Amino acid sequence: MSSACVHLLASRQAKHAGTQADEGTLAVGSIPRTPKGLAPIPGQRDADEQTLSMIVALTSEVTVIRARLDTCERLLVENGVLDEGAIEGFTPDAGAQAERDLLRKRTLEKVFRTLQESGEAELAARKAQAE
Repeated sequence: MSSACVHLLASRQAKHAGTQADEGTLAVGSIPRTPKGLAPIPGQRDADEQTLSMIVALTSEVTVIRARLDTCERLLVENGVLDEGAIEGFTPDAGAQAERDLLRKRTLEKVFRTLQESGEAELAARKAQAE
């Protein structure tokens, strides 16, 4: 993430919390789980705000999932259920891969739905103006 993005997120987060922001204050655990309260930036397009909100929400979710997955992997190795490196060496069968592909497709559709809808609405508005 660029330092400009980090500073922007830290500033918004600090504004939301009522504190002073600098680049060093943006910690993983402090990323807002719900980006709905972010103040708009003057001159910014709606799609920019949607994109920033998506990035904040996804980053937060990925961080939580990675921490939980790390915990599970460590417990499984510690308790002798898995050998270290077993996950990295795993290759899913065709059925499992098909399920993963479908899950990935549905997730991407859900994540990008708002951008697609706003893009379609903007395109329809431009076509209507041209007519």
